[in-house]
Amino acid sequence: MHRSFVLVWLVAASLVSLQTGARAQFTPIAQPDAAYLAATTKLPTPLSFPASVLTDGAFSVTLSAPADTYRQAPGGGWATWASPPWVEPTPTDVFYSGVTSLTLSFSQQVGIFGFEAEPDPYGQYLMTARFYNGASLVGSISQYVEGNAGARLFAAQGDLFDRVVFESDVDFAIGNLRYGNGPDVVPEAGTLAGFGSMAGFGLLWLRRRFLT
Repeated sequence: MHRSFVLVWLVAASLVSLQTGARAQFTPIAQPDAAYLAATTKLPTPLSFPASVLTDGAFSVTLSAPADTYRQAPGGGWATWASPPWVEPTPTDVFYSGVTSLTLSFSQQVGIFGFEAEPDPYGQYLMTARFYNGASLVGSISQYVEGNAGARLFAAQGDLFDRVVFESDVDFAIGNLRYGNGPDVVPEAGTLAGFGSMAGFGLLWLRRRFLT
């Protein structure tokens, strides 16, 4: 009996250790809180468009499809975005490439990366960000995001990343691209639970958001 108990205890301890290690390697960040902002640097808006590269001189992100023109949300070429705590305070410069799959390739590996995204049509659509290092998938984040003032953050920390592949049911815009290698950003339990609260799915009448 004693040996059986010890064996069960060791197995349980091993499982806890493995789960803890997995969380340390890839931790989603649901909201741009003070710790996330302090640990990251926001890439500036390009000076000219179409634009395929966002850079601050030390770090660059290359988009697989160029952003078409300068847009600002809400109301400056992109009708809506969202409000804190889900996103950074607006207005937000956003980048629209007219695609449903966009690869963001980094000039060097980073331990923290994130951006905000919102679908083009109104309604809720599945959006997925896959974080890679070389050929290895480090982790992924999937959320249903509302196109009507429902932008959400797709960010993570952990093992090094060198690119993100972002896919959606529909075309989309992204904004507030941030990177970092600073102190760990530890989301609060409520922040992680926020992902669950966004899992509901509903259909609304589709409406293009571009302003004329």
